[in-house]
Amino acid sequence: MSNRGPANVQRVDKNLEKALTVQPGIHSISPDYPIELTPHSPYLVGRAALVFVAPHVLNPADDLAEYGWQDFDENYGYSHNPPHEGARVVAWFRPSDATRKYNVDFSCEGQPGHSLVLALNTGDTETVQVSASGYQYPELAGLEKVSVGTTFGAKNHDWKWFSLSSDGHWKLLSFEVFQLPA
Repeated sequence: MSNRGPANVQRVDKNLEKALTVQPGIHSISPDYPIELTPHSPYLVGRAALVFVAPHVLNPADDLAEYGWQDFDENYGYSHNPPHEGARVVAWFRPSDATRKYNVDFSCEGQPGHSLVLALNTGDTETVQVSASGYQYPELAGLEKVSVGTTFGAKNHDWKWFSLSSDGHWKLLSFEVFQLPA
């Protein structure tokens, strides 16, 4: 892949290329589930990979991918700033068994009163609203834990992608894939 700038982008390019070039079923690749990916461990060779698009903070050492940021205002306290336009995390997954169903789940922290949107390679989308109940001023509240996921039938061994974004400040904690019982 081409050299496109900062070391983080180069590392992501290299990790993604490595993860996407190994075929499933090779004996060195474990078929065990669940598969869990984080900013610290963003790929499982030949099986799954995370691609971070325009995060404000990507720090694998601290296992942190943050979209948007929080400021302190002396008059109002903490306030949230939205992520860059088009900022998202894209998870890629290649099913090991084309006849099975799988569940994918993003574990996040989101800004109350805002939505997280999960877009699938099938064209479907799912939206999860981060609850603002109990907050008089949700824009000043801390981030709340939220889970965003879906279940799908594999049908083949082709790579599937899942893109998560939000119009509010949010952090990715992890991405997990579960193979459902037959």
